[in-house]
Amino acid sequence: MSEDTVDQALKLLEEDSTLKENSNLLKFNEKFSDVINNVYDTYKTCSNLRDDRDKDICKIDEKIKQSLSKSVKEVNPVVIDNRKQCEYLLYWISDKIGECKNNISCMVWLYKKFDSFWKGSSCCEKNDKDECKEKVVKEIDMELLKKKKGLYIFLEYYNKIKNILKEVIHEEKNTYCKYVKHMFDLYYFMDNEVNVHIRKKYEKELKYFQQTFKDSDELSNLKTECNYSHLYATLHREEYNRNLSLQSNEERFMPITVDVSESRERALGGMDSILTDEPTYKLYKEFDKEEDDTKIKEYCEKHFTEKKAYSEESIKLCKNIVKNFNKLYEFESTIKSGERCLHYQNWVYREIRKMIITKSYYGYIEDIIKDFLDLQNKKITPKSDTKAFCHYYYIFKDLIELNVKLEEKDLHDYFKYYASLEKQISRDTTNKEKYRDYLNYISILYIRHKDGWGCCDESYGVDPLCRHYLKCEDEYNPSYLLSVLNGKPEEHYKQKKENFPIVLYGEEQLRNKLKEEDVMRIQYGRCTNVYDPKDKKKIFGRRCDYRASRDHFDKIHSNLTNPKNNDAPKVTISISSLPVNLNNPSDISNTEANESNPSHFKIGTSVALALGGIFISFLYYK
Repeated sequence: MSEDTVDQALKLLEEDSTLKENSNLLKFNEKFSDVINNVYDTYKTCSNLRDDRDKDICKIDEKIKQSLSKSVKEVNPVVIDNRKQCEYLLYWISDKIGECKNNISCMVWLYKKFDSFWKGSSCCEKNDKDECKEKVVKEIDMELLKKKKGLYIFLEYYNKIKNILKEVIHEEKNTYCKYVKHMFDLYYFMDNEVNVHIRKKYEKELKYFQQTFKDSDELSNLKTECNYSHLYATLHREEYNRNLSLQSNEERFMPITVDVSESRERALGGMDSILTDEPTYKLYKEFDKEEDDTKIKEYCEKHFTEKKAYSEESIKLCKNIVKNFNKLYEFESTIKSGERCLHYQNWVYREIRKMIITKSYYGYIEDIIKDFLDLQNKKITPKSDTKAFCHYYYIFKDLIELNVKLEEKDLHDYFKYYASLEKQISRDTTNKEKYRDYLNYISILYIRHKDGWGCCDESYGVDPLCRHYLKCEDEYNPSYLLSVLNGKPEEHYKQKKENFPIVLYGEEQLRNKLKEEDVMRIQYGRCTNVYDPKDKKKIFGRRCDYRASRDHFDKIHSNLTNPKNNDAPKVTISISSLPVNLNNPSDISNTEANESNPSHFKIGTSVALALGGIFISFLYYK
């Protein structure tokens, strides 16, 4: 979003007479306008003096103190408390730091003056060591300071903005809505900061934002007024893409992450008694069970033999991981092998994250993940008779990845529970609040992944990176279940669900008296690159082959080659064109044996080959 939008919105706000009368921030800044007029010139003047205390313009700390005393008397003391005044001062000094024109010496000089004032003011609440509890952070990154103040001003003016949106004319309303969207994008950008030290600098503004929009009604009003349905899920894609093009070393997409840990614990805890009969729930409970196995214990103790802060807890988890891997396909469950692997992976991701969070191993996240990946590579090996091998994996090995994988697990489980939830919700009146907490939590994840992360596209459906945990069909939207819970099912979801076809893959057989016209069949094919004849490295295009189903081919083939069928034409069918069922090993091994040519054709071919061989031998030996 262009900076012009912010400037236009702020200009409109400052021209509003009621804002000038009621804004404590504007009044406060006016009282400090004369403290220091030209920072850089003042710095140059004062730095050339042997003792700058002799010159009035250099007594910045005293002038701030006088202006603060003046503002306390004239600015509404009921509305603006001491804490707020101190916040205003910090943002005021950040503006003044910007006037140093990136001169570090000037910045240090000004911070020193301001720090002198701060330590002697009421903003410095002392601790046991007689130091300020909140110290002045000497930040010289102007872009960081600009983001902090930009978000803070938006939040300070928000009450005025939301009132304006209800009554302004179209052109101004459009400007304010763009401003709102820009500020939400800025919030996401700050909240997604990977560097923990930088993100900590944003902490005050992030908390203020979260506090302002903790009421869902505030967000709903903005969505309505600005006609922007997914405001909270909006991602700074344009800004991210621009940065990506400028920074070739930036390889990672940073997802939106809003802390929902408290609502998650409440939501999933409430569903414990409701989901006990679900196969997914039961399998996770099997994974949770601890067993004493001497061999596995020795494995784990040897692997974590080096004494580290997390070794003891890692050994406990290691024993369960190895046990579950060894018994993955032996547990009594209706869940198929491929799905069991995904459940096992999700369980491992959850447990590793749980250990790190509960034991506060934040400083060891990468080391812990590497140790468990190393465990998998060295200790967890498949049995010789195992048909499928299941691996968990990590790429970035940080807290963000741990959180993302947990969200993927929760969404995956929701779609597994969906059919049961739909049946139970309308008739289970005793657990309404538990369902509500769960669905509200899932809604946050659903919108974030579906819209914010671009997992769903109207043209090509589910993004391949999201297919293992997300369904994009609107009938699975948690909003529908919430509407059922409220006793007012939203019909458009229901209609979509009733009309949605059954999906079959490849050669799956029709079931439950289905007809071919009632299903949507997805076929897979094989594609190969076609290279430019003049440049073997340049891909000219792609050639894709899609095969008919085996049943369809056999039907046509039997009609063509049946010797009892006098009308059957005498044709040659290439063996290589036979479709092979990759799921059936016998199909593959017997492919060459499935001769499809008539017997009289084979005899003629054999005679011709024999005569040709004799003729070639005669020429050679002659």
